[in-house]
Parts: sequence; structure tokens; C-alpha cells
Amino acid sequence: YLGENDPFLKGVANMIEEYDKDEVLRLQAQLRRDNEIEIRSMKNYAKKVGREEGLAEGRAEGKAQGLAEGRAEGIAEGKAQGIAEGESFAKIEMAKAMIKDDAPIELIMKYTGLKKSEILKLK
Repeated sequence: YLGENDPFLKGVANMIEEYDKDEVLRLQAQLRRDNEIEIRSMKNYAKKVGREEGLAEGRAEGKAQGLAEGRAEGIAEGKAQGIAEGESFAKIEMAKAMIKDDAPIELIMKYTGLKKSEILKLK
């Protein structure tokens, strides 16, 4: 190395070496900052995706539960309505049979629970 003993060249070499060290340290710090930003960005993205997936899953479960509950309520209401209609039909048929047998209206009212006006409509 030619300028080993030259103080000026040694000074220049030291300055370059110090500049290189400072530059390396600066670049390392910049890389750390960039990595931290990237990590934060990835975490935020993961949270967003997770939140969206959770909302979609929650909506799907809620919809399924709502449909099941609605279906169960519909079936229960349908059964209740069917029973009520069946009871009403049975009362009317009984009243018709009693009218056919010339049963008094009061007796028909007692056993069927129908009103007098309803019985008279059947005659």
C-alpha cells in the first residue's frame, strides 16, 4: 500500500473508513425503521383480514341461527294454527251432526262451545 506512511493519505483513509462506518450505521438504522414499518403494516393488514373474516363468519352464523329460529317459529305457528283449525272444524262437524239429530241449540252450544249465531248459520 503506497501511502502507508503518508499522514495525509492515512487521514483520508481514516475519513473514508469513518464515513463508511457512519453510512453503514445509518443504513442499518434505516433498515430497522423500514422493517418496523413493514411489520406494523403486516400486523394491521392481518388484523383487518381477521376482522373481515370474523365479521363474515359471525354474519353467516347469525343468518343460519336466524333461519333456524324462524323455521322453528314457523313450524310452531303452523302446528298451532293447524290444531286450532282442526278443533274448529271438529266443533262445526259435531254441531252439524247434533243439528241433524235435532239437538236443542243450548245443548249444541254447551258441547261445541259455538255461539248461537254460528250454530244458526249451519242450519
